[in-house]
Amino acid sequence: MSVNAATKEQLAITVRNFLEQGRAFTAYDVTIETRNRMKFGLHHNDARDDIHQLTLLNDALAFGWTNSNGFTQNWNRTRVELTSGVKAFVFHPVSFDPYTYQGIPIQAAHVVQTPPPASISAVPAAPQTQSVQNQTANDGTLKRDSRERLLIPTRYLREVGIAPGDTVRLYSHTPTKSLVLTKDHDPFGSPNFSWLCDKRVERNGDIRVSKYTLEFGIDITSNPDDRFLVESYDSFEGHTTNVVTIRQA
Repeated sequence: MSVNAATKEQLAITVRNFLEQGRAFTAYDVTIETRNRMKFGLHHNDARDDIHQLTLLNDALAFGWTNSNGFTQNWNRTRVELTSGVKAFVFHPVSFDPYTYQGIPIQAAHVVQTPPPASISAVPAAPQTQSVQNQTANDGTLKRDSRERLLIPTRYLREVGIAPGDTVRLYSHTPTKSLVLTKDHDPFGSPNFSWLCDKRVERNGDIRVSKYTLEFGIDITSNPDDRFLVESYDSFEGHTTNVVTIRQA
């Protein structure tokens, strides 16, 4: 079953509100909140799949959610067993322990169990939160996390004076096929540098670079080992500015 376009829009408004609040929630919470706000009958079995497929929810899982105050928070979804005995996905900030989630009880009789998408491995008896941390090789190179993002560790940012809450700018550098990250806006003035995006440093001092941003500066398709080298410099290509660079290992 599915709901009409107007109802999907209302479901998206509810999810947006939850993301803005930084609160953990299930698809059932979205159904109930939308039903109560709009004062109309809405069956969870009809809305559940549409909620899981909402673009803004999947974007938040892939790239994080930047709220109205400019703070970016990264999100996970974890399959847990709720107090009613029903297993459901909890959408939550990465800093939140999904096993402490206490939301609206889901009535087992009203929930049709569906398997997780094919991209998610079978859920073990004691499910674990999907990892969002890089894998670090013995040689110090980094690999992307489970969502194909590359975590830039705090130590590299701190070395060039970048702190939590700072807005940084990402450039692609054509000659070296690398990404260059700096707090100084437009410091280069060279056609070799192309601005890609601005990002806000997370509260813990890290930055995560999405697969799509990496693709602009680095040919990741020719990087079968998925290994990246991150370095910090006080100058780059003749420009005196503090930078962090990302390139293939």
